[in-house]
Formats: sequence, C-alpha cells, structure tokens
Amino acid sequence: MSLLPALATAQVVISEVFAWTSVGNNPTDEFIELCNTGLVDEDVSGWTVTDGDLLDSLLAWSSHESTLSAPTGSNLILDSTVITAGSCALVLDPNYVDGSQPHSIPEGTVILTVGTATNQAIGDGLDTGDPVSLFNSFGTTSAYLVDTYGTPSTSGDWDSF
Repeated sequence: MSLLPALATAQVVISEVFAWTSVGNNPTDEFIELCNTGLVDEDVSGWTVTDGDLLDSLLAWSSHESTLSAPTGSNLILDSTVITAGSCALVLDPNYVDGSQPHSIPEGTVILTVGTATNQAIGDGLDTGDPVSLFNSFGTTSAYLVDTYGTPSTSGDWDSF
C-alpha cells in the first residue's frame, strides 16, 4: 500500500526574491528562488515570470542563446529546467557572472535564467516594491498563475498584474 496520495502533484512556489537595492548591490545580483514543495518533479520549461514590467521565459542556464559563463558554485545544475520534489532552483540574471556574485549557492542547485539577450535583466530589473508572478507554460492569465510574491493584482493578462 502506497503512502502517497493517488494524484501526487508538484507545488512550485516563489520562496524568495532578491531585488536590486541602492545599498551596495548590483542589479546583476538579483535572483528569484523557486522551490518545489510537492511530491513529484516539475519541469518549468516554458514557464514565465514577471514583475509587471517585462514577461520573461525561464530557461536552463546553458540554454541561453548567448554562451554564458558558469556561476560560482559546486555541482550546480546548469542544463535542466526540472526542479525535483523538495528542492529549489535559482533564476539568475543572465549577467550574474559579470557582477559581484555575492551569493553562496548550495551544491546541486538548479540554475535558471531568463530572456533571449545577454543584457536582459530579470523583469527588466527587479525593484524592491515589485510583486513577482509565476505562470505555467499554458498561458499568462490568472487561470495559469502558479504563485505570486508580493501583492499583485491578479486579474486579466500578465501586463495588468
């Protein structure tokens, strides 16, 4: 007899947002942490994230159209968009390695990035007052909203959040 529910599901949440601030931080240091608190792995390929300024597609670090140097850390997962059950991923600015890289990234963390151009920041630059919204791969309306961080309006399409 299985102890798991008949329909085990993934539950991806935005667990942390580090936005650029004017006190000694660089915009390239920004990140969004996504954690899978569910019982099954979740592939976030095709998912999008927004702070209301720009809609970004989530990409495996190594899938970015420009060749990106690897962030500092041991055994980081750079070629996957799968967040395993009970683990987390970091969405880093594509220019993260050009900044100060102040974060100590735990071994085995999935590293994601955004966009299609190396000069594109997460959400066109996160601000400390920006709410962040995460959508699955099926759309960018409230019907496909996975999670929010902050207090966005959740009606309509992503650009009205």
